[in-house]
Amino acid sequence: MVYRTHQSFLQRDKDDEEIQSNLLKIASSICKVCDREDDAYWCFYRLLNFSQRGGSRKSSIQNQINYLGKLLELRESEINAHFKHLHANISNFSYGWFRGMFASVFLDEVPINFWDSLIGASDLYGSCIALCLLKERKSQILKCEDISSLNGYLRNLTIKSNIARSIVQKAKDLCHQENELEKLEGLNMRR
Repeated sequence: MVYRTHQSFLQRDKDDEEIQSNLLKIASSICKVCDREDDAYWCFYRLLNFSQRGGSRKSSIQNQINYLGKLLELRESEINAHFKHLHANISNFSYGWFRGMFASVFLDEVPINFWDSLIGASDLYGSCIALCLLKERKSQILKCEDISSLNGYLRNLTIKSNIARSIVQKAKDLCHQENELEKLEGLNMRR
């Protein structure tokens, strides 16, 4: 069943080898975690459809990009200033991250709580993961002296599983802080 669901989603993006590779990696991870095939199927199906809540997948990705921009302004001014200095558009690298659900970024097996959280979380969670990835690689990002080296570095960014666990936890904490901040200050990141 997981294979057939995977194949139906591949038909949507049949010319995009990166998406196909990401989907295979995601399906493989889910199959390793689930004891039963029907559980794996529903987890995979839900994951593939998670970003279609309240809109299209494309609008969800755009929301995540917008949230990432706001988070950079509020939480990581040094990276944000560097991006502005280089005239970098964050969608040039983050669109692929969000579209592929970070499967191309994490080299080894991703902690199961990552998939768990990604399935049930809001678009803000994906943006928090992206911000934590950027913070993790801040020193390398700040060494990029032009837009092409920055985009190349970030598009090919990979993270090993021992660091992925830390990033997942930091992203959860940040997402929780942002949700609490919105409640306390009446802010709405989702505008």
